[in-house]
Amino acid sequence: MKKYMFVGFAAAVLAGCGSKTETFLGIECERGVKGANGDYVLKCPVTDELKMVQSQEPNAMFASVNPAEYAADAEHIYINVVPNDCGDKTNGYRVLVKDPVLDGESLYAVSFCVKQ
Repeated sequence: MKKYMFVGFAAAVLAGCGSKTETFLGIECERGVKGANGDYVLKCPVTDELKMVQSQEPNAMFASVNPAEYAADAEHIYINVVPNDCGDKTNGYRVLVKDPVLDGESLYAVSFCVKQ
């Protein structure tokens, strides 16, 4: 179910060690809630690049963070970052889709992995 995207924008994904912000696809995002499994949430402004990712077919769910509180926020796009999601030295990025169906069974994030 995981989709691997090792493309040119991978270099634009920079980890902000100890920082309250992180750059994702060249977009400055705010680090938010940390999940129980070491994953965390990025709160990003709505941009054309993120809307393009967000509009793809959902293929995952947020890891250990409940996205219900983020679903109503139309001013931001939320991304669940999961370290080592697709193997060692990778980050999984699960972009919350627009208007997700949060019924516990539907997929509501577009997931892809980037090598660190």
